[in-house]
Amino acid sequence: MSRSLLSVTLLFVCILAPARAEVPSRQLTVAIREAPPFAIKTQDGLWTGISADLWRHLAEQIGLRYRFIEATQDAMRQGLADGAIDVSLSAVTVTADRLRETDFTQPYFLTGIGVAVPKQTRLDWWGTALSLLTWRFFSLILGLAVVIGLVSLVMWFLERQHTAYFGGPPADGLVSSATWASQTMTRGGGAAGAPTTRAGRVLGAIWVIGSVALIASFTAAITSHLTAREVLGLVREEADLHKARVGAWHDSKATLAYLDRAHIAHRDFATLKDALQALVDAELDAVVDDKPILAWQIHEAFPTELQMLDLRLDPGRYAIALPLNSELRQPVNIALIEALRTSWWQEVLGRYVGSE
Repeated sequence: MSRSLLSVTLLFVCILAPARAEVPSRQLTVAIREAPPFAIKTQDGLWTGISADLWRHLAEQIGLRYRFIEATQDAMRQGLADGAIDVSLSAVTVTADRLRETDFTQPYFLTGIGVAVPKQTRLDWWGTALSLLTWRFFSLILGLAVVIGLVSLVMWFLERQHTAYFGGPPADGLVSSATWASQTMTRGGGAAGAPTTRAGRVLGAIWVIGSVALIASFTAAITSHLTAREVLGLVREEADLHKARVGAWHDSKATLAYLDRAHIAHRDFATLKDALQALVDAELDAVVDDKPILAWQIHEAFPTELQMLDLRLDPGRYAIALPLNSELRQPVNIALIEALRTSWWQEVLGRYVGSE
């Protein structure tokens, strides 16, 4: 009786227990592309970097045999779809479009779009003039014109029958009044046709004081705008990208998708380094790409010429891409989650990106 009960229990446990995924014994094809600091190809053809080191660690923990092949993002995507590639890694961002045709492991790195700009901008009079063509600038001009118009109208109403300068036909009187208001504002008093009535003189005194404050505020706003542009550059926030010359790396699909969604015009380059060189040569106002990759390139090649803005646009996550329904997904995920909790992973991040 007890032996029969034990047999039934063991059979029940075997049925309910999840089957452990078997790892393939064949050699896997792992596609990788150069994207420092996630995938770095050394002079002797070896692959290092955050993603390469992570995969090497996972393969060792699971017991996988593999070989690296270098491929573009398009080749990776096609290879995963037709089964020619078993694993794709470097700096692969999880997106909705990619999830429709490939599987992903758990993400292992938080990323986003970064923006690189020159450290020191050159004086560009044409660009400076164009930068003033904003609603804020026009609203300042419009507001100033409205105030001058109101003061002119009130002064004309008060003085039209008492002072010859403001008299005559209404059109002539209003023009004279506007001339008086403009001269008073720019000269701080002493304009032709001083008012003679008590109310007109009071208004004139108020206008002299008020116009000084208006001119000071207007000058401060323009100076602040021009100083910010020359010190901080044309691009300071995401909205500035719409009116700037933007460069991007043609093989950074997630970046290009973001720019297209945001309707930001961009010029594509064969390599990220080419785009950054164009930025140094003043052919561009900004370069956008995955933030950690962009920061690495600037640190390695342009540390004195370029800088990163404190922006993280379109936040995303890097993960390892697999074919749909891949038998590797479960064992790789288990090993990945375990690896991300170890001091080894913190050492890898510290070695390549520091506090990033």
